[in-house]
Amino acid sequence: METKTDIVAKYMKNLRMISISPFANAEPAADKCRGRFVYAWKPQPSYLVHWDETAMEKELVTHVKSASGCSLTINMMDAYYFGKDTTRYRRWVQMVKKVIDKHYRITC
Repeated sequence: METKTDIVAKYMKNLRMISISPFANAEPAADKCRGRFVYAWKPQPSYLVHWDETAMEKELVTHVKSASGCSLTINMMDAYYFGKDTTRYRRWVQMVKKVIDKHYRITC
């Protein structure tokens, strides 16, 4: 989507939010959203199953830093299975909060 945002926005005048896939290139997507649209990022849900904190945090930092200056939402979608460890959701939310506190910058 990061390559088509301008074309879509031209025809959809009421566009307010761009959904960013887990596979999108964070920086170009954020550049297209900054000041215009909400950066609605969907992280990879498989991290909750395979619980790799290092990889999760690395991806979070990449997207959160890139989205600095954007309105940002993070939507964990399609997380149906969590390896029989119900604390993973809570731990993931805590990790997101920590990364946002450390790396997200609001610019007006």
